[in-house]
Amino acid sequence: MPISAKGKDTQVPGHRRSRWDSSPVDSLAAEAASRRAVAQIRPALTERPGPSRRSWRSTRDSSEEDATAASPPHPTWMILNRAGARRDYFPGDHTTSVICHTSTGEKISVSFELVEPPGTSVLTLDWPQGPPWIYPEVIAADRNLVLFQMVRGIRCPAHPVDYFIYEASSDPSRRSSLSLVPVLYPKRDSNEGRPMQHIMSTDATGVLSLHSGLFIVADLETRKDAVDIYLFVSGSGKSKGYDGWRVLKRLPVRRANGDLLDLSRWSTDRVLPYRHHLIWVNYYKGMIFENMEDPWREPTLRYVPLPVDATKGICDDRNCGRRWPEASHNIFVTRSAIKFVTISHQYSSSSVMALNRCWSTFRITTWSLCNYSDTWIEEATLDAEEFWDLDAEIQLPHVMPEFPVFNMKNPDAICFSLYEGSHTFGYSGKTWMVEVHMKKKLLLNATAYSEEQIFFRQSTTKSARVLSQGLPLPFISSEMPDYLPEKRRKLTSKSTTKAVARSALPV
Repeated sequence: MPISAKGKDTQVPGHRRSRWDSSPVDSLAAEAASRRAVAQIRPALTERPGPSRRSWRSTRDSSEEDATAASPPHPTWMILNRAGARRDYFPGDHTTSVICHTSTGEKISVSFELVEPPGTSVLTLDWPQGPPWIYPEVIAADRNLVLFQMVRGIRCPAHPVDYFIYEASSDPSRRSSLSLVPVLYPKRDSNEGRPMQHIMSTDATGVLSLHSGLFIVADLETRKDAVDIYLFVSGSGKSKGYDGWRVLKRLPVRRANGDLLDLSRWSTDRVLPYRHHLIWVNYYKGMIFENMEDPWREPTLRYVPLPVDATKGICDDRNCGRRWPEASHNIFVTRSAIKFVTISHQYSSSSVMALNRCWSTFRITTWSLCNYSDTWIEEATLDAEEFWDLDAEIQLPHVMPEFPVFNMKNPDAICFSLYEGSHTFGYSGKTWMVEVHMKKKLLLNATAYSEEQIFFRQSTTKSARVLSQGLPLPFISSEMPDYLPEKRRKLTSKSTTKAVARSALPV
């Protein structure tokens, strides 16, 4: 099957660390210091250029042919890195660049480096007067919206975090826009009599695009038997005359039989938008649905379990790789369905292997949720042997696939990360991003990354991909590029990903 080496993008799984605690300001500062340490110690991996073809060719041949290859197709969706980058003094790309001001009135500009999947895109910040260690971090996305934050920490104690909404415009006469989300000061929080900003969790906050320009930002906090939701409603569709924050306290979550859900050990892994709903996902427990069609009405929350065996096989051995459930699970929503993928593991260690590596067999399984009965239907499976048989030239590393990402335009295709190095802190190796059609059992595309050093405090698009791999959820899927006008939509990265020729694939 055709595999293409790509242009220069960086991407490497990072070291393991605990999930963010996004409420204390000092934790945010410590988190930023941790990321700078990652950038100092770990080398980055850089994509190697080359065109798509039906057989493997040398890297030199790939580079020569790439110079004369046809322009790649316009991206209609992107795999967006959670960590952004700095591009100070960037003149703008006339495609995605927009201007806004911070909560303290400082002018900033943001842009997107768009790369065709399975390559990864990056959100960039142009702020020459700003502190060099501040960069944007993507929280969530829905349709033409991208929610991100800038952590300013103790240098701005009144509002240490700025939240922004990027809105792509499909109207050729109107450019995309960037708006600052107003600060919320909960009454119960104070610092020596001064109000304290509510800091939203990067794991439990989602954004939802509704009708008539209305959008919602929602952050969920759990209690033992209820949840609190911090809800911001904004947009041109203000039929109720409301544009601001609501705080909904002690909302119960009920199972299908009406029983209350025990939330004492709930920890949100990610948030998904689905039609008029937001879905909070815990890969060990299930999903919490909230209907947001009328954001001014008291919401009803319901619980839906995941497939029974979906949480089996999560690796907890430090020598075997990541412990985060996101490495082996993902949920994807289309306009009409919710899909789930899991990579189940069976480990067999070898004492003679270098670095005490843990080799395994695995099975990739996808499900689809039946909306009317809240039951899961198994759709496709792919065993380890079948997975490696797709690589006829035996060029891909035989390691555990990680961080599955559904193709937003073809949910039967899934992208995986293959990392042939060790997950031990300070050691790196080559990384691949591969795209597989689960039902047809085809290898559609692949992207190779080679080593490149990242220097201390460097916040480039290369280091952004390294920092993203140090997060529990490194990627956010987004359809934002599809909402850019056709005459403005293009690949903004000089090193773009080549798509496999569709005519070369079986129907």
